[in-house]
Amino acid sequence: MRLPLVAIAMSFLCDALRSASRSDAQRDWSGSCVNCKECSRDNGCVRCAQRLFLLLLRHGMSHHGSCLTTCPKGYFGQRGPRLNRCLKCRPANCEHCFGRDFCTQCKSGFRLYMGHCINDCPAGTVMNNNECLDDCIPVPLTEWSAWSACLRNGSPCGVRLGQQTRTRDIAASDFTPSPDWTTCPSRSQTRSCRMNTVCPTDSRRLMARGRGRKRKSKPLWMLANSNARNIF
Repeated sequence: MRLPLVAIAMSFLCDALRSASRSDAQRDWSGSCVNCKECSRDNGCVRCAQRLFLLLLRHGMSHHGSCLTTCPKGYFGQRGPRLNRCLKCRPANCEHCFGRDFCTQCKSGFRLYMGHCINDCPAGTVMNNNECLDDCIPVPLTEWSAWSACLRNGSPCGVRLGQQTRTRDIAASDFTPSPDWTTCPSRSQTRSCRMNTVCPTDSRRLMARGRGRKRKSKPLWMLANSNARNIF
């Protein structure tokens, strides 16, 4: 009589253990779906909420996804129409990068030079905060100004592309560099921009060009056929 009771007790115990195991697994799985728009039991986040980045890390033979506001060290954020992703910097000695191959900060022991992490600064450069700069006087600078209006040949109107500029000043008010000195880092930047306004002269030129296309004379063979029809 005791044997059936022991079997029933063991059966209840096994059911309780399986139930506890399932609830723990459920809690672990749901805890990995923070900020997810779509989540998988085996792979974590598959899609993220808007403006978040999806980071995929390998665990054994599979990948596990997480949704982050910013990408961790060694990765850079790439935004896309459907998915924002954290992609790994290609150079192994790169701490932060802008694009897969352009480093902006190096790991300890390396120097940053023109987007690459190297062991020592090349000749003709000086080191400033682990960055190799052209032979110059490093000075503290203010934040960048806002980008200027889009100009083409000094005019705020035109066709195709123009240029925008932004600048920053020397932060130390008591520092006045000599005209012979070259200060660094750069205090001005330029970038291309699309012109939004067409100048009146360009507008008239475009209209005249359009009228010229409409008034273009007919080819000689068409005129000859037309004359022949008029004769007969």
